[in-house]
Amino acid sequence: ATSAHTVGVPALFFIGGVGILVAMLMVTVYASFFLSPNESDALDSTQAFISQEKDPIESTAKSSGISLILRHNYLIIVLGVSCLYEVVLTVMDYEMKLVGLAAVDSSESAGNSSNTFAAFMGSFGIATNALSLILSFFGFSFLMRKFGLRYSIRVYPLFLVVGAFLSFLVPNLWVLFASMAILKAMTYSIYDPCKEILYVPTSNDVKFKAKFWIDVVGARLAKAVGSSINSLSEANTRRLIQYGCIPSLLTSLLLLLVSIHAGKLFEEIVDSGIVIGAEENTQAEEEDKPTYSTELRREEYIDEDTYDHMDKEKLEIVTV
Repeated sequence: ATSAHTVGVPALFFIGGVGILVAMLMVTVYASFFLSPNESDALDSTQAFISQEKDPIESTAKSSGISLILRHNYLIIVLGVSCLYEVVLTVMDYEMKLVGLAAVDSSESAGNSSNTFAAFMGSFGIATNALSLILSFFGFSFLMRKFGLRYSIRVYPLFLVVGAFLSFLVPNLWVLFASMAILKAMTYSIYDPCKEILYVPTSNDVKFKAKFWIDVVGARLAKAVGSSINSLSEANTRRLIQYGCIPSLLTSLLLLLVSIHAGKLFEEIVDSGIVIGAEENTQAEEEDKPTYSTELRREEYIDEDTYDHMDKEKLEIVTV
């Protein structure tokens, strides 16, 4: 993308499409040649777990992902940790692009502005991914060894509060560039692994059902909230600062408080040995157990004389 002036934006789209096809081909080759029988069995068991439902209506009512989240305060906290930051990042990302487009339009002719902006976004991508790689190798492992999840999960929200404050106080292109590069890199390398660790003391029901609603539905709704704030600005940077400053700051502060509580709650649950959502599995197993009766039903016997003379105390236990 940094070579947009040379190859042009259409060629960049073509290269991106080819890259996606190559990635799909690589996954297909890997699955065909390197997927071991044990991994295949694990995939089959996972699919069987997801599809095994005796009564779809009863399952939806008792153990759906939304129901699991609402019944456990811990999962509500995880929902906040996983979704709130998306609101702030969506607003800040849009602000950076608005400021970047304005800077490009003021310095370039109309024909070169799109290529210049594409090169700018290419530089942003390189900076973000390079920093993310460094933090993945050294940052996350250091934080977890030194401070544990309780304090590591607070690092990103702290940077988010500072980044949100600076981006609206000093709406300079390079301030926004540095803030977004650092925040996105920390999202991939530090915050996302911390979020995944929060699911360790949870049951399979939570991992397969509730996690979908949190990571997919909840995150998309949070981005929609951020996009609705962006739409109020009508592509005007001053209006975006006016409408987005307070919501972004309040959301980032709320995320910090939720993350602090999540770290404390995680340690308490791990120390106590509790598995969140395990009671649903236990209840399902009890409901699946057959009931027994010590008396045979008379209508099952055609010969009524035989039934009348049978010793009821010697009847075998049969399943009803």
